[in-house]
Amino acid sequence: MLVGGSEIDDTAFTIVPYFLCQQEIDNGLIKLLWKGNKPLEITLYFAARKKTIYQEEITLIKKIFIEVM
Repeated sequence: MLVGGSEIDDTAFTIVPYFLCQQEIDNGLIKLLWKGNKPLEITLYFAARKKTIYQEEITLIKKIFIEVM
């Protein structure tokens, strides 16, 4: 989890899972104020039917998960 400043006036903060805003932290768009005491491990389970008309979309989503996670 991370705590980041408000884009408007730097007086507000939000708690957001680290993996959702890693790019923004790396680019300096938001500031990491506290990492917490214990690192959290997030497990993602992705299930899909073998025969579906959405196979291309599912393949793209799997590719994105692999690249980002």
